[in-house]
Amino acid sequence: GVVFAIESAEKIAVSHAILHVLGGTVTAEPFKVFANQRELEVTVNADGLDVTQILAIAPDIPARASGKVDGRLPVRIDAGGVRLGTGWLALRPGVYAEVQFNAVGLLTNGVKPTDARYAVLNKIESGLLRLKVGEMRLEVRPPNAPPGRSATLHVTGEPVDPEVKAPVTLDLNVNGPL
Repeated sequence: GVVFAIESAEKIAVSHAILHVLGGTVTAEPFKVFANQRELEVTVNADGLDVTQILAIAPDIPARASGKVDGRLPVRIDAGGVRLGTGWLALRPGVYAEVQFNAVGLLTNGVKPTDARYAVLNKIESGLLRLKVGEMRLEVRPPNAPPGRSATLHVTGEPVDPEVKAPVTLDLNVNGPL
């Protein structure tokens, strides 16, 4: 639903907007729409979005995941498309989640095969080991990030396979456009 007021022939003030999407709810913070401008800036708050459904709209991401995330993202829509501002998405505390990668070299790039971590990292990146996730946070356009870095992803967990005893902490950088 949307609650708005027409302030003038050129300006609409939206005080409340809610959308049920991606298995959760997205609400917009109050914003204004100007009829003579072809752009919109709004900050959205995510509540309980389904990670599986989010990844389905981004097929190039070399991973599968489950779980529910909350977050806050500024969004700008103009002639150039949709751009995200500095914000975040994070796994809800206490919610069961899994991640399975399919990106050989993602984690082992720069790790020597003789390193004790190599075998487990290789199994994770090739999709042979799924991770039971305890913490997951995506920072979008993080402050103080080097030029070209659009996001950082922090994941902690352990392999789903009970025979592999290896706590895992991954800090991945996304360099390039989201």
